[in-house]
Amino acid sequence: MTDSGGASVRLNTQILAGVVACFVLSGFAALLYQTAWMRQFSLVFGTSELAVAAVLSAYMGGLAVGSAIAAKWVDRIRRPVLFYGLLEAGIAISALLVPWLLQLTHGLYVAVFGGQPEPVDSSGLGQSFFYLGTAFIVLMIPTSFMGATLPLLTKYVVRSDEQVGPRVGLLYATNTMGAVGGTIVAGFLLLPMLGLKGTVYVGVAVNLLVFIVAALIAKAVNGAQIQSDVAPSSDAAQVSAKGLTRRHIILPLMLLSGANSFVYEVLWTRLLGHILGGSVAAFATMLASFLGGITIGSAIAARFATTRAQAIYGLIAVQCGVAVASVLIYHYLPLAIPEQVGLKGNVLLAVVILLPATLFIGASYPFAVRIFALSEKDAAPAAAKVYAWNTVGAIVGATVAAFFLIPALKYEGAVKFAVLMNLALAVVASLLIQSRNSRHRLTIQVATVIALLATALGYRPDVPEDILRTSPVYAPREGELRYYEVGRSATVIIIEEAGFFNIRTNGLPEASTNLKGAPPYKHNQRLLSALPVLARPDIEDMLVVGFGAGATLEGVPPSVKSIDVIELEPEVITANQSISAERQIDPLADPRIKIFINDARSALALTNKRYDAIVSQPSHPWTAGASHLYTREFMSLASDHLTEGGVFLQWMNTQFVNEELLKSLCATMLAVFDHVRVYQWDPEILFFLGSSLPLDVEVDIANTGRPFSDNPVHYLEMGVGSVEDVVVALAMDHENVLRFAGDAIPITDNFNQMATQSARAMDNGETLSVNRLMNVLAPFDPLVQGDSWLHESFPTPLNYTYISRRLEGQHFKRRAVALADTLLARGNPEALIMIGQGQYRQGETEEAQRNLIRAIDLNPDAQQARYTLLRPWFSRLARDPAGLPKRIRDEFAKMKGSSAVVTGAWLAAGAGNYNELAIVDPKLAEVLPTDMWYLDAVKLRADWRIKVTTPGQQPKLAREATRLIDNAIAIYQDPDFYRMRLASSFVADEVLDIIETARRLIYIFEQEVDRAEHGEVIPDKRSITVKLRQVEAIQQVLSNIREDDRIPAYKLSSLDARASSVAERLRSLAALKK
Repeated sequence: MTDSGGASVRLNTQILAGVVACFVLSGFAALLYQTAWMRQFSLVFGTSELAVAAVLSAYMGGLAVGSAIAAKWVDRIRRPVLFYGLLEAGIAISALLVPWLLQLTHGLYVAVFGGQPEPVDSSGLGQSFFYLGTAFIVLMIPTSFMGATLPLLTKYVVRSDEQVGPRVGLLYATNTMGAVGGTIVAGFLLLPMLGLKGTVYVGVAVNLLVFIVAALIAKAVNGAQIQSDVAPSSDAAQVSAKGLTRRHIILPLMLLSGANSFVYEVLWTRLLGHILGGSVAAFATMLASFLGGITIGSAIAARFATTRAQAIYGLIAVQCGVAVASVLIYHYLPLAIPEQVGLKGNVLLAVVILLPATLFIGASYPFAVRIFALSEKDAAPAAAKVYAWNTVGAIVGATVAAFFLIPALKYEGAVKFAVLMNLALAVVASLLIQSRNSRHRLTIQVATVIALLATALGYRPDVPEDILRTSPVYAPREGELRYYEVGRSATVIIIEEAGFFNIRTNGLPEASTNLKGAPPYKHNQRLLSALPVLARPDIEDMLVVGFGAGATLEGVPPSVKSIDVIELEPEVITANQSISAERQIDPLADPRIKIFINDARSALALTNKRYDAIVSQPSHPWTAGASHLYTREFMSLASDHLTEGGVFLQWMNTQFVNEELLKSLCATMLAVFDHVRVYQWDPEILFFLGSSLPLDVEVDIANTGRPFSDNPVHYLEMGVGSVEDVVVALAMDHENVLRFAGDAIPITDNFNQMATQSARAMDNGETLSVNRLMNVLAPFDPLVQGDSWLHESFPTPLNYTYISRRLEGQHFKRRAVALADTLLARGNPEALIMIGQGQYRQGETEEAQRNLIRAIDLNPDAQQARYTLLRPWFSRLARDPAGLPKRIRDEFAKMKGSSAVVTGAWLAAGAGNYNELAIVDPKLAEVLPTDMWYLDAVKLRADWRIKVTTPGQQPKLAREATRLIDNAIAIYQDPDFYRMRLASSFVADEVLDIIETARRLIYIFEQEVDRAEHGEVIPDKRSITVKLRQVEAIQQVLSNIREDDRIPAYKLSSLDARASSVAERLRSLAALKK
């Protein structure tokens, strides 16, 4: 070879390397844009399945249009590298215009569809066409430029027929490799660090860099072409005229192949979402794994796609390969469920699961181009046409899979359909593309047909129940799978477990609701709709964002006249309909409720309706369907739809946030609302309440008694019956929210920390556990601040003894201790009562009595202290009143009011005088929930009703007893209440009440045994024996109703197994005491 010839080869190699490097960067920038644009469009159109599909279709449609145009014009372009560089510059410029066009689109969107009298449903044809049309208009220029780049570079790098497959495969693989990098960098680095706009700006910078490099390459060669060192092939000339005609079949074949590939993409990402979660980073991981397999597959296929004959065999092989790999992946996927779910540590899992099938999917493109191209001169148009058809197929596949195929066939049906499609494509390829002279034609045709028929008749994929039960944030549920459907945006299941229906979407727990017959409890989600009414008792119109299990709607007070609900996934509503007859309260039967299927932002943007209260309960703030509902922009939108003084309530589970995110959420609320408060009804659940007018919730309740006086039973059954209950829940008032938020950065659409940091904080174990949250909130708690308005200027005396008991009962012991310290510092004798209660619980009887006597000496009218002191002496009072210590006898004599009535009733019950109990029942009914003797009063009222033996009265009085217990049980989770409820239900022959009460009692025993086995408590043998007898009594009750056909067999078998297990564990504990 001459020196000039060697230099030419080196120049050609350098030019090729430069072109390939440019195309890597092109793919990198394209995925930066796609990631950012999908989120930017969701802020305008929402995250409904129609809006997402419209944006995806517009993006990929632009690629197809650009490729199709390039196919017609590429042969007229003399300097393709320079023109490619100009396209990259055009992408950069047009990408800068996308946010501006989106704002114009939003204005047009509101102008065309806005002003509605109520929220709108997303299923209307007008909105659908608007989404699609505007998305195409906004994205058409940049995406069509992107689609034209591959044909242009193909024209430049392919200089011989034998290079068609290898060089096209090289470009396709390297561009996809860049896309992998863009996906990872956007999801893990740019969005968290630079936000949406910054991510787009990086893409613009990369496109401009590519333009500069491409211009330099074009200038360096001065229009020279890469010289081929391979002689032109005669392969094209050897193909028969009929064979040339048949090559056009490759276009519809690749259309179907592209469609099928995206069926797999939707299928695998949804299934993997149960393991990895739905965060930005998790989706980036799955998409990068999918694209990574395509990259490798394309690169491998490029080496073998040198002739048309090899490409034909290759295409048949990869279609069969996708089918086989998919069958194996689906079958073995449950075995790959890791012990610790979530993204952290499981990135390799996504790669391992997605790689085998995507290797074959990626290989199909270079094989198809090699088959379709007549020669090197036809390479660029052929690459463009195949790419365009394949991309159109991808659009169809993504839309059909998400909207129709997977929802209709579910996962097990969808995977069989996709596998059959691959085998059918292999059959078509073998029948219509192969040359008649192929020696193996008949063998391959018969083999592919047999494989297709055998799969159609013999392949029966199972329901992926293990995957469905898997959650990226919680342990798998072990209960009965009662419902399973795949919706357009989520997979929805219902699991019946421990007396609850638990609803999950995409593996994420949404909410739970009680089964019919279950005892009430303080359900924090029911309180979501009650808190706004506690703040504004005259609320009439309420909006609830998110249906969940309907628990929030179950708690809406009767005083509210109309309730609108916006739900993103229609299958959530269908799931709730499936359990309507079995749930304790059916919100779907409430005539006040009207449901709209839409994204909350989109629905609110198009209506002028205003509400007295808006309750926003989007779960899992890192997911695409929820993260944009935690931003300042959404809260501003909600504020614009509130009446004067209306309230906005935001839910948050602190398992999803760290301290920084919690401060940012407070800062976001403060940026929108003039008055903000934070309530904590559950150790890990926070409610953020905001309004434009002052929120003096506790003061207003103390002054007016409302809304408790409007409907006391409704609130009691949710565990709230007094102003003290609200004070217990108050975590921060407005002044403390301001102090806590400090200079934290609000969450915005551009910098959405919830979307990018929440899942990462969970994976890294940085979120706020109960203890961490207590430490974080303690300095900002007005209840323990000695100079706060609660202690200095509250209009009525607060029952701090009751508050302390509620704090202890809700596992806020540290708050209770801090409150006692605060009261001691203020010289409030109630602190001594609280200390005495704690000492009683710890067995320090003498110290407790000394402190209680001190409290009585400081305040002789302190009936709470007196009752606390005397309650342990009741049994001795009944047996030997004269033997009581003098001080105790004197204090018994000083009891008055309802506490004296309860004491007398207790003595009557001990003597079996139930007639006396019936006589004093009206006075017992006057006892307040805040009174120390309230538990005893309710037990006495229920007890005589249960023990009445008059046959005609038994069922009626037993049901009354159940109602009395239910009114108290949500406030006081006392095991005695559950045992009494079991007895009253048995007497009343309420089998569902029996089952669910027994279930709750067994759960309580399980928790107690767990604590004993872990050394958290050290029970004596007597207490273990008592519990064992109680469990055996439950087993006897279950045995008595075993033949009742009103009870499904699985419920009894489950309870039997759990009762037997806890009984055996108790016997083991008792054996250790010998």
